[in-house]
Amino acid sequence: MRKVEGFVCLVTSVHAKAFFGRNIHNGLKYYQNFESNGLVPFDFLLEAELAQEELLQLRHTQSVTIHKIRMEMTENVTEFEQLKNKKNLAVVACLEDGVTLLGRRVTGKGHIGHIPGTILADSIYAVFRQYSSALRTVEEVVRQGASNALLTTFEIETC
Repeated sequence: MRKVEGFVCLVTSVHAKAFFGRNIHNGLKYYQNFESNGLVPFDFLLEAELAQEELLQLRHTQSVTIHKIRMEMTENVTEFEQLKNKKNLAVVACLEDGVTLLGRRVTGKGHIGHIPGTILADSIYAVFRQYSSALRTVEEVVRQGASNALLTTFEIETC
């Protein structure tokens, strides 16, 4: 199991919502898309606040909120059973351009094709409450997308 804990910025733009974490390439920016940086959050609140200032300067940004995030992510299918009794599950869909975090399906929110899940950035509290529902979404990601998918716990709170 991989533990992920720290801070993320949730950016709401004209077009979509997205999580941002620490820039793992040590570039000029403090931030990088959380789903394309390997799910690496900011270690410290101050880092997230500096990124928030930068993200607010982007042209289409409407708002940026900072959240504390905690995840316990499986690294292979054999670890799934360890999360069987958890009530706050999400699916990590491993796609060509990074990963996408999925929660339970919410009508009117972003989704990927006919996969029974919602993009978690669009509805951050819509986690799976039942292991069987999360597992079904994993199976559909694999079946429809010919991609790998993992399970994770997902806890988030606004700072």
